[in-house]
Amino acid sequence: MFSQSPSAIICAAEKIGVKEIQFNRQRHCRFIQSTLLTMNSKVLFCAVLTALPISITPSTFAQSAQPGASPVTAPAVTASNSPTAAMTYPDGSSLSVRSHGGHFPLVAGPAGQTVNIQLRFPSNPANTALTIGALDGGTIPQSSTSVASDGTASLQFQPGTQPGRYRVLLNQGGSLSTLEFWVPDPQRPNSGPPAVQPSPGG
Repeated sequence: MFSQSPSAIICAAEKIGVKEIQFNRQRHCRFIQSTLLTMNSKVLFCAVLTALPISITPSTFAQSAQPGASPVTAPAVTASNSPTAAMTYPDGSSLSVRSHGGHFPLVAGPAGQTVNIQLRFPSNPANTALTIGALDGGTIPQSSTSVASDGTASLQFQPGTQPGRYRVLLNQGGSLSTLEFWVPDPQRPNSGPPAVQPSPGG
């Protein structure tokens, strides 16, 4: 029906403004179908469709970041008024412990890695200061912090790289309590005292 070659028709399509159409692929398809399929030439339709510039935004291939483990919170303080603690480890695992007589149970310590700790004390608006001290080495970024109105306080502790016990002294308004971490000997991982192990993160 038409004497023009495929390349001539493509050039003609470009001249009438096909390249200027800034719509999505579906709109392109409808336009080309209405102008070229009426020529009974599906081959030409495919050729022009390939030549059209299709814009792809970065969001087309974007993937949502994997959510991290939910933060753990320290258990509620019981009638004994003994502080509690929740610890989150670098691998996302966590544990919760209660103190008795000013001492927390011995827990696993990741050598040279930071543990995030939330503490909970009996709520006392008059005593909001918390002093922190590392008794056996290790690193504490802050030597003091404040206790919130709900009795919680947050801190970080990084045990040393040498195997052994690492204690953290907490002084909350004159009331003393001690966190204890055990860093195992990698050459003898089962030689140390029993320590509470964290559970895998969710």
